[in-house]
Amino acid sequence: MRSAWRGSSVRAPILEVLRNAADPEVLAAALGTLWHPADAVCARERLGHPDWIVRVAAAHALRRLGMREDLPRLAVLLADANWWVRHRAAQALCALPGVRREEIRALAASLADRFAADALNQALADQPA
Repeated sequence: MRSAWRGSSVRAPILEVLRNAADPEVLAAALGTLWHPADAVCARERLGHPDWIVRVAAAHALRRLGMREDLPRLAVLLADANWWVRHRAAQALCALPGVRREEIRALAASLADRFAADALNQALADQPA
């Protein structure tokens, strides 16, 4: 059963906030409420936001809404200076539909940045087998 707050009556105001808000905490909160697959584009558009809290929320939204095509976008975030961004990007990568564990392992092995590889290996270890 779908939650009442996930109806179309709240989707439009959330998208309006994402279009117009400048405050990073407001943007992060709005990204955290995205549920419609078509709104993954809103998260993708904010992966490069200057504020880390928005990048974290965008990566976390793509954990729920992302597609295989988001793999390269999220892989870039593995090199982010902020630990939380790397952590959420790694979790999102492991949750993308159609991405096999072997691909994630190969990606981790190919990374020169040990912090990026650590984030991805930890997220992979946290996934059910």
